[in-house]
Amino acid sequence: MRSVGNDLVYLSAKNCINKFKDERFVHKVLHKSEQQLLNERRSKHELLWFFWAVKEASYKCVKRIDPHFKFAPTKIVTEELSHPFFQKDIPLFNLEDCWRKKGFCDTKMLGSRVQTPNYRLFAKTLFTKNLVYTTVCTEETDFDEVYWGIKKISTSDRNTQSSEVRRHITPQIAALKGVTATNAIHIKKNEVACPEVFINGQLHSNPISLTHDDKYVAYSFQNDRSEPVFRGAFDANGRGVQIAT
Repeated sequence: MRSVGNDLVYLSAKNCINKFKDERFVHKVLHKSEQQLLNERRSKHELLWFFWAVKEASYKCVKRIDPHFKFAPTKIVTEELSHPFFQKDIPLFNLEDCWRKKGFCDTKMLGSRVQTPNYRLFAKTLFTKNLVYTTVCTEETDFDEVYWGIKKISTSDRNTQSSEVRRHITPQIAALKGVTATNAIHIKKNEVACPEVFINGQLHSNPISLTHDDKYVAYSFQNDRSEPVFRGAFDANGRGVQIAT
């Protein structure tokens, strides 16, 4: 079964700064191998929250497959980092270029594998000046069909975060699905709090994951491999005005 999870950490949050010095927290959330890597690298702040984002995204990914899966951070282990990150300056993305994206083939991406008690997962992570963002998939090839984005909003209010990420992703899903009215799309959480996409009241199987932190929201949405991509435009009322094959 395919699944996707994502997570976003605002690195400038007061409760994040210098958290790598909190030994109790570090031992509570990191596996011994991750603790060793943290001790060896100079970018400890970024590395700690990279691990955290991967663990949260992995939990969301597995929870969709296994509703009984419990969040136990030390049992979600990041392995096989694909890039010499945290040894020198971390390559940064421009936040303005991080909306309505597809795939994770950029060389600035940090690839890694994740081991949970019952599942082997794959992660892609990027950094901006103030953020770390991770998407996790069940298969490495699935990243080619993942649409994703990060956006800054005007407030950190939790209810607004939730509504804003849904508002921003709806036109994207409509374009991918060839739906000419965005009000036909609804995103609802299921019984285990995983978001699901409904189009005209019908549940679609495409995995979706949403996340937010401070004034930032993000999504990852896995499209069907066999499904043609709708490259349309929308007017102010959310109606499609152009469809290309």
